[in-house]
Amino acid sequence: MSSRTLRLFTIAGALMTLVSCNHYFALYGLVPEYSTYEFSSIPEEFESPSHLIRWTANFITYVPDRGENWQLPHETYERRTGDCEDTSIFILHLLRIYFPEAEVYMESGHSIYGYGHAWVSVNNVQYETADGNSYSWLPSQYNRHRNTYTYAQVVSMAALK
Repeated sequence: MSSRTLRLFTIAGALMTLVSCNHYFALYGLVPEYSTYEFSSIPEEFESPSHLIRWTANFITYVPDRGENWQLPHETYERRTGDCEDTSIFILHLLRIYFPEAEVYMESGHSIYGYGHAWVSVNNVQYETADGNSYSWLPSQYNRHRNTYTYAQVVSMAALK
């Protein structure tokens, strides 16, 4: 049985994600400098991106924040809590590792009632991060001031807090 260990570590002032699966190692994307962290309770494999998103919806407890203080993936993992942006950033991080071929984004917008929300788009399918389900109405419901962010953009914004 293979085991997968995800570690964040610093190289030349930038934090990298190290994925080891048996004796195979891979580095994924630069993220801003933070302490080393191991994600030890994440499953070894996921059947699909939607399976990963549903798992995350059960693993992370939704807690609204005051203001917009986005957490980095390891902070959300450690706290096991976060709002819609925090959970979306965590999901994007895992999707880049488990499904590197997938086209993934965090999308956000404001409803006509003025409140904001964020969700994940995987291969042009939108997923609600709170329950892990796909809803076609997400982009139309939150179409005011709508934004689409890459993983690098959201991690950079989270690091600027």
